[in-house]
Amino acid sequence: MAVAACHSSPLFNLCVGLGLAFCASHWRADFSAPIALRSHPVLTLSFAFVLASLASSMAWLARRDYRLTRGFGVWLVGLYLAFTASAVATELSGMSE
Repeated sequence: MAVAACHSSPLFNLCVGLGLAFCASHWRADFSAPIALRSHPVLTLSFAFVLASLASSMAWLARRDYRLTRGFGVWLVGLYLAFTASAVATELSGMSE
């Protein structure tokens, strides 16, 4: 249960956060007008790392008979550190402007 919550919480936050914002934007605007989207590199990075985490977790756990190991925890912490470093580097490099 805890593993599922750790994986689904970021994805849920991204989907609900964007979904509610799009609904509010569409509700205030003309219903026939398209919604203008401005993409942010860190948002794309977030989706990529969540996808990588979920895909690697499915593959890892299926191979290990759904048993959590120390190596799996190290992998997830490493993935988190890689995401954090990538997000900070993206913001500091000016790519987000």
